[in-house]
Amino acid sequence: MKRQRFRVPLVALLILSAACATVGTGDPVVVKAEDVLSNSLTTYQAAMSYHFANSTKESPAVYKTFEAVRLNFPEGWKNLYDTLQAYKANRTTAGADRVNALLTALQNLVRSVAPLIGG
Repeated sequence: MKRQRFRVPLVALLILSAACATVGTGDPVVVKAEDVLSNSLTTYQAAMSYHFANSTKESPAVYKTFEAVRLNFPEGWKNLYDTLQAYKANRTTAGADRVNALLTALQNLVRSVAPLIGG
């Protein structure tokens, strides 16, 4: 039986979020972080749906990747959200750097699982 894959256009979402961050009068740090916070939830939900339905069929390496996302995504998402709220209240270069670091970490986590679900 051929492995069914979810089609999540993650690359398109990431490109779109980067493009949106430079359009308009909004703060690019806020726009990009909010886009990634929103879009990453879609990818996480698709990944976990796939994982829960297929975990007994996954190779050990694939299972380990999904489990790393399952365990680390919620905290990474919350850390980015909380840091973004603090940055919005007091926009500093250090705050922007912290948001960007957490943003990169969350994107890397999502990217690790996207190819496994067809993204």
